[in-house]
Amino acid sequence: MKAARTYGVKDVRIEDVPIPEIGDKEVLIKVKYTGICGSDLGAYMGGWALPTLPHPITKKVLPVTTGHEPSGEVVKVGADVKKWKAGDRVTVEPLIYCGTCEACKKGFHNLCENSVGEDGSGNIIGFAVDGAFAEYMAADEESVYRLPDNLDYQVGALTEPAAVALQAVQKSGILAGQTAAIFGAGPIGLLVAIMAMHAGVEDLIISDVAEERLEIARQIGVKYVFNSAEIDMVKKIHEIHENGVDVAFDCAGVQATLDASLDSVKHKGRIMDVAVYGKDPVVRMSDMLMKGVDIYTTLCYSNVYTEAIRIMSNDPETFRKVITRIIPLDKIVEEGFEFLPTDKSQAKILVSPEI
Repeated sequence: MKAARTYGVKDVRIEDVPIPEIGDKEVLIKVKYTGICGSDLGAYMGGWALPTLPHPITKKVLPVTTGHEPSGEVVKVGADVKKWKAGDRVTVEPLIYCGTCEACKKGFHNLCENSVGEDGSGNIIGFAVDGAFAEYMAADEESVYRLPDNLDYQVGALTEPAAVALQAVQKSGILAGQTAAIFGAGPIGLLVAIMAMHAGVEDLIISDVAEERLEIARQIGVKYVFNSAEIDMVKKIHEIHENGVDVAFDCAGVQATLDASLDSVKHKGRIMDVAVYGKDPVVRMSDMLMKGVDIYTTLCYSNVYTEAIRIMSNDPETFRKVITRIIPLDKIVEEGFEFLPTDKSQAKILVSPEI
């Protein structure tokens, strides 16, 4: 089969490799679409989370087939698999975890204490084990989720980032009728907006520097949409809500957006960090203390996939607006990894091995 194999920084090769062998409790999936995540881009550009040493759980080491946002069709099941059969339409929750540490026993598989290697290798399919930028992928039967009939494979490939967004909204504690600001209108920011609106947050503000992304925000129904390169967002937010918003979602992960989040929330407000920071920010603790602001963090997802799929199936066309480009697998480097950093108009790019 054809697969995009990562050997190191900016070293991705389209190669012919054997179709994965599956274990007794695994399924083989014919991949239809896989989204490019910021972590995939980070792996390509800087080696982020790549297994240069044997992974502590899977023992995987480079090269690795990346990709962890798939949709596809089950084509084969292991001898002990009871839940799935050939022909099932599915997506995959790509977490890799030990199942025995305290976090895992409490159901927080996303925070598994044994799943990140000494080299920083990641805790998900596509880093700890071969992933979905290929014609076929293997997955444990318990990590597979059914796609409803009204979710096609393209929208189905958004399940993983949609689950990230849903967990962020849930963990922020925001309630219907409250107010929120989202800094960053990339794929996660847009999906946070959709999930927040589904939670009953109508008074929503979003900002970004890319007009194309802001246009998507308008299309999905965000009430207030602003270009942060053109206006002072903190001032604008306080013009709309004198005392600030209840929750600020930082979906950009830079010093400026953390500062703006703190300055934009009301006293006793909340900041939800959804982004992975490339450089640790300075936290203005004195200002946080004086305002009584709480900072929340979220990593991946835990026990939200079923709910994410339910919400998506109730409104698939809104989620589809986040998809801005579909490319063939053999063009993943030039039209994906090299293209994304230079074109900020893109939201979610899907990769298909069938085109």
